[in-house]
Amino acid sequence: VNGAGWGAWEAAGRISIVDLNSDPVEGGRMRIVMGGLNWYWNQYIRWQLNAGYAAVSGGPTPGNLLIVEGRFEGQF
Repeated sequence: VNGAGWGAWEAAGRISIVDLNSDPVEGGRMRIVMGGLNWYWNQYIRWQLNAGYAAVSGGPTPGNLLIVEGRFEGQF
C-alpha cells in the first residue's frame, strides 16, 4: 500500500582529517570520526542524529571533542 509503514532508515559514517595550518596561522591538525542515523518518515519529514569524536593535535589548543547533534526537518 502506498504511504504505509514506518518510513526509511539510513546509517552513515565518515572519517575526516583537516589541516588547520595556513601560513602564518599554526592551527594544528584535526581528525574526526562521525556516525549518523537518519529516519525519513515520509517525503516531507526527516530526523537526523549524528555523534562523533574529534582529536586536535598541534596548534595552540590541542585536545579532544565529543560531538552530538540532532535535527528535525519538515518541508511544506
